[in-house]
Amino acid sequence: MVTPLAARAATRMSLSTLGFVQYIGPTIMLFLSVFMFKESASPILLVGFALIWIALVVYAAASVRGAKLAKAN
Repeated sequence: MVTPLAARAATRMSLSTLGFVQYIGPTIMLFLSVFMFKESASPILLVGFALIWIALVVYAAASVRGAKLAKAN
């Protein structure tokens, strides 16, 4: 269920920022389950998680670099 404040905030963000922010919720849930509730996480799950975040970092870096180049021109 989307709250009215979240819906309003989402309309003010770019789609790439909104997509990136949507990875935060599952990340917090994974950290809580592993570190706070001591649930086990398989190595395959952790490798997949790491690969997704590496891809997000590469995408964010490319976006920042592209914005800087566009601003310079």
